[in-house]
Amino acid sequence: MTCNWGESPQRAADRAENFSRVLRFALVVIKQYKARHEGLKVPLQRLRLRATWDTDVLDDILFGNELEHK
Repeated sequence: MTCNWGESPQRAADRAENFSRVLRFALVVIKQYKARHEGLKVPLQRLRLRATWDTDVLDDILFGNELEHK
């Protein structure tokens, strides 16, 4: 792992581990969303992409604001 100028290698490793944990947490949240909507036939990858493009989908995933699925 490369580190920025003046940054310790341990801090760079911690940053990578934290980022990994955030990604795993996001996948768990999206999987729970899919489990709540059993009829939803959208792959996880596409659902992640839609959440980055459409804030309504992101709100629905994070806060459970039941929206009509497009």
